Amino acid sequence: MRIFSLLFFIPFVLLKNNCSFSFKNDVSALSFVYPVGTVIEDDHEKIILMYQNKKQLLSVFLWDPITKKAQKALSQCYTPAGVVSLSDKCGFSFIDNDCLRIKKINKRSPFTIHLYGPYDITIIHWIDNETCYFGAMEMGHEVLFCATTLGQLYRLTTKISCDYLYPSKIDDEIFCVIRQNERQKQSFSFASFYFEPLIVQDDDEQSIIFEKDPKNYKELFIFPHNTTPIFLCMESKQEGYCVCYHQNDVKQDYIIFTYSMLKKQAQEWVLQDLFCFKLPRHLITHEKPHCEGNSLYESIFPLLPKKIGDVIYFSSLENNESNQEYSNLYAYQCSGACISLLNFATDQRSLLFSPCRFSSGCVYYGYSCYEELFEYYDEQGEYFFELPQAQC
Repeated sequence: MRIFSLLFFIPFVLLKNNCSFSFKNDVSALSFVYPVGTVIEDDHEKIILMYQNKKQLLSVFLWDPITKKAQKALSQCYTPAGVVSLSDKCGFSFIDNDCLRIKKINKRSPFTIHLYGPYDITIIHWIDNETCYFGAMEMGHEVLFCATTLGQLYRLTTKISCDYLYPSKIDDEIFCVIRQNERQKQSFSFASFYFEPLIVQDDDEQSIIFEKDPKNYKELFIFPHNTTPIFLCMESKQEGYCVCYHQNDVKQDYIIFTYSMLKKQAQEWVLQDLFCFKLPRHLITHEKPHCEGNSLYESIFPLLPKKIGDVIYFSSLENNESNQEYSNLYAYQCSGACISLLNFATDQRSLLFSPCRFSSGCVYYGYSCYEELFEYYDEQGEYFFELPQAQC
């Protein structure tokens, strides 16, 4: 699993998840907890929590929003990253040392899907419980793949003169960002290509996979010069959202990102900026001296804005009256194009995370703190924990 790095200001030139971090055993070290998805257990929804302690160790918990109790979902022998709910929410997947692992709620241990060939696997996108697609490295280039839980692997892109980034599937079409490297300069474009599904039978099980021969991509839009996209999510074949930054937006202590809408108008695609947000540089890079032992293992991934219905939730760095920096939680209303402040960060919770998961009419979000969490549990091995929430 690769995590986002702006070390050389190239999008998703990422560190592998077996990298090492320096850690100072003092009160300035932070721990982080944030929701990454939901699962269904006994017809009851629980929230998947990612917890990074002060020693940069990762743990996954299942948290019940009714009882306010959390239980550990994985053994500490794993280093989970890119945790994603399965399509029917019967469990979740994660990347651990370039292996795709799946943890079912009714199973004690996860099982491993060995994908031989690609490396530095990015976020997994599940089509159904047996089929997924993702980006990974192959022969020094970013390539898109489709895989099944049976271990079958299909390459969706073959052109090696460019990189395919941030795939987003809508029906029979995959949208992505294409990076061209020419004469030591980079250019980015928004593109799509079609695929035809096949049915493969194995032991009376069916899995949808993609044909072996990928179609040529269709270039839809060219990003402006010095604009670097780092995220793409399509909502339909006519509309999607992306996060970009500009070279002059990279400052000493923070980076300014722009959240934009890609929309098809008539026969042309246009890019419309919606809002900007600012993130602490030390959190999402592993540059020294910026990180100071307090960088996020998953980098910008847990801080990306999340769209729920007509509202986009995001976190942004601001200065308070004492000129101290805090990351507050905001909501952008798409219909009215207005921004409202949801919650202030505090000395105890200096960073409020934007990944909010809708559950029981509330928006739950994560935070950073200077204390260790999940240290004391009851006789059932459960931890009482209060996850902050905001009304939608």
